[in-house]
Amino acid sequence: MKLMIATIAAAGLATHSPLHAAGETTSKPNIILITADDLGMQLSCYGDPHIRTPHIDALAASGTRFKTAYVAQASCSPSRVSIFTGLYPHTHGHIGLAKPANPMLAKQFHEQTLPALLKASGYRSAIIGKLRWLGVTRPGLASDAFVSSVDILPTIVDAVGAEIPAHVQGRSLRKVGAGDNTGWRDTLAAEFHMHGEGLFFPIRALRDERHQIIHNLLAGKARTYVSVDGDTAPAVASAPRYNGTPAQAAMALLPNPPEWELYDLRTDPHQFQNLAYEAAHADTLRRMQHHLVNWRQETNDPFLNSETLAAKHAEVNNAKAATK
Repeated sequence: MKLMIATIAAAGLATHSPLHAAGETTSKPNIILITADDLGMQLSCYGDPHIRTPHIDALAASGTRFKTAYVAQASCSPSRVSIFTGLYPHTHGHIGLAKPANPMLAKQFHEQTLPALLKASGYRSAIIGKLRWLGVTRPGLASDAFVSSVDILPTIVDAVGAEIPAHVQGRSLRKVGAGDNTGWRDTLAAEFHMHGEGLFFPIRALRDERHQIIHNLLAGKARTYVSVDGDTAPAVASAPRYNGTPAQAAMALLPNPPEWELYDLRTDPHQFQNLAYEAAHADTLRRMQHHLVNWRQETNDPFLNSETLAAKHAEVNNAKAATK
């Protein structure tokens, strides 16, 4: 999912409470955060030639639109928790949908969410929806910076003049939102664990300007998702009319993907040709693996430990069985 600093979609409003002495004024902004459930690339400001979204386009034009922006995990609840904590799911612990058998937000972060941090800075929060940071982003800017949904919390906290907690893994977008990419990240990571209940298939992914690497941590050891939320693409791609096409070949790998995937985003933007096992790309594979491991170490990914990974796999399976 792409995101814009000017358009993110319907979550909440935070208004600054005037806790200062009588007669004093405050320059702290009101914050409106908007999130869109299941939003893809169907926005005309991102180049869709068929879908017209004039109001969102206007909102995007009034602030900074990021060309390369990823959610931390492409699943509803984990993604939202990352927005409200500034942490990747492998850290905050809410790795699947909010279901009884699934792991939830770790207790140590319950008082470190965005509403709690804003409250400490004199804000009151409510649930409604729309976002615009006047004076924080540059109107009309289309930024090439690599940004993530974990950057939303630190950006808002920074914008209201509060201190960003040391444990937060995202970074404030204020400088890049104004056009200054100095010292910004040159790789962008994301992950997946599970969506519904029972199917635990953790994935780690990272890209740079040209290549993307994907590590399927339990390849060959666990079942994965062939379809999510009734998506018919795998079934459609299996039809005879798609025989011999790259799309059909890619969909055929869904039930049992390889451990490593490597794609050249410049020549293969749809990621149909896996280069991970081609000798000519061995150096690129090692370089991207190095970047991926560095990110996992920097964010204290617990599943770098194979025993921890196996234990979580068993825990999720047992929890699912207990609910039957």
